[in-house]
Amino acid sequence: MNRDSILAAMVGLGVGAGLALLFAPESGHHLRGRLAHRARGQARRLKHQAEELQETAANLVEQGREQALKQRDGIVNAVEAGKRAYLKTV
Repeated sequence: MNRDSILAAMVGLGVGAGLALLFAPESGHHLRGRLAHRARGQARRLKHQAEELQETAANLVEQGREQALKQRDGIVNAVEAGKRAYLKTV
């Protein structure tokens, strides 16, 4: 190898190292901090969605309870009407 080839290799190595430093991913500490921040944000979002889901479920349960009571009242009224009709015929 001649002197120019060695010099070109060294320059190439220096440029490559400089570019690697410029485009290197962030440090581990910084990356972990960013990931933790995003995880906390996602946890808050999921908690909010869970609260909304719980509220919706509670509303649906209440609506179901009200419908069941209406159905029960209708059945009770129908049975009472049937009893009265039967007693009239007896």
